[in-house]
Amino acid sequence: MESIETYVGLDVHRKLVVATALNERGEQLEQAKLTSAPQELIDFLRRLPGHKHVAIEACAMWEPSFNTAEAAGAEVTLSHPLKTKLIAGASLKSDKVDSEALARLLRLDALPTSFAPPPELRRLRGCY
Repeated sequence: MESIETYVGLDVHRKLVVATALNERGEQLEQAKLTSAPQELIDFLRRLPGHKHVAIEACAMWEPSFNTAEAAGAEVTLSHPLKTKLIAGASLKSDKVDSEALARLLRLDALPTSFAPPPELRRLRGCY
């Protein structure tokens, strides 16, 4: 039996998370505006089929969503913001476009990444 892979891009803000989920063929499965409440992201990810790959752009608010997605069992990648913008190059900029671009780049294995410290180091830094 083949495993199903789902690719999710999260455009994260202080009070809002825009999520776009794509299947293996790049077809949109779901797009949603979520609050920053962890349970909403967990519920969103649990609705999706198969193994989840999540991309989050490195920004001031990445850690809570990163931690929540990891706790929900997703494989999470932190993207490099400047390099991602250069590659995605969208002329129309919106949270929906950004979250979809993250998911597409992740699916294509073309997402420029940033270092995401392991949980132990994040705890030592006193962040989360």
